[in-house]
Amino acid sequence: MRTCRGPSGRAALFERTTRRVALADAGPALVAPARTTLAAAASARDAVEEVTGGIRGTVTVGIMHALPGVDPAALLQRFHQQWPR
Repeated sequence: MRTCRGPSGRAALFERTTRRVALADAGPALVAPARTTLAAAASARDAVEEVTGGIRGTVTVGIMHALPGVDPAALLQRFHQQWPR
């Protein structure tokens, strides 16, 4: 999505160069509604999954780099094998 079309025409959302992508003037106005839309879509998907018996969600993990004897990659792999969705 490069632009947003509204009653007054098109508005650029991003400014792109060969080195970076940044929000254009209209970009920040779309961030909050876009997050709300994505959250609503996730909520609808989760509601359907709940009715059909599936377990679904997001796991957020914080890791300290210096934990001797703990292999975070292996833990995440085991978790994903048990709970693939």
